[in-house]
Amino acid sequence: LSFVMCLLLILLFFAAKILRGRLEILYLACAVSMGLVFSFMTPPWTISDERTHVDTVYMVSNSLLGITDTPGPEKMYKRSCDIDISMNYTMPITTARYRAVESGLFGPASSVHFAGESSTSSGNGLELTACFAETSLANVSILCYLPSAVGFTIARLLGRNMITMFMAARWVNVLVCSLIISFAVKRIPYGGACLAAIALFPKTLQQIASCSYDGVVIAGAFLFIAYCIAAAYDRRFSIMDLLILFLTS
Repeated sequence: LSFVMCLLLILLFFAAKILRGRLEILYLACAVSMGLVFSFMTPPWTISDERTHVDTVYMVSNSLLGITDTPGPEKMYKRSCDIDISMNYTMPITTARYRAVESGLFGPASSVHFAGESSTSSGNGLELTACFAETSLANVSILCYLPSAVGFTIARLLGRNMITMFMAARWVNVLVCSLIISFAVKRIPYGGACLAAIALFPKTLQQIASCSYDGVVIAGAFLFIAYCIAAAYDRRFSIMDLLILFLTS
């Protein structure tokens, strides 16, 4: 991963020479490529409170698939092969977690958990089973989880396992958040390079390359700042710009 990151930095250095006049495209190339690397550098469940975020993404995915029933308070339906009670809210980064991603990525859904324990449920592991879940929808809008839920659902429809669904959610989140921030970099009248640099900080990349709602919130904040400055200094500020400013607020 360190070698890939160094190689990316070299390629992006030469890309900067070519895309010097297209800052938003250069940022997008940097954010997507480095964000994908960051998605592997922090294995699933190791971002702060990621178990809660994944449960929320799973619930939104259920809604996208038309599964609207809930088995009770603080409970939801999951495929039995995706239930793993050994996961805490934030898990430590270990060698075993990297190996699980390496061996399980793009694998089919089965009755084997992320941590490697066999499922105790009967059947093929694909039946919906009620389980405990704690979500964050009381804190933020469902839109903050929508990008991750779309990636999660695509992998789920393809019959992939929990690791693949998890990583697909991260990748779509990286793409959507990077696109939103690139629009902010393009729209801001001045200081776009500063905005892009802050958006490439390691902590920012880590959050947009996770299942947390922080990535969408951060991207929305960048867009709001860009349009606020545009409203103050850009004479070409239009009704559409005003509408976007209102929506991002």
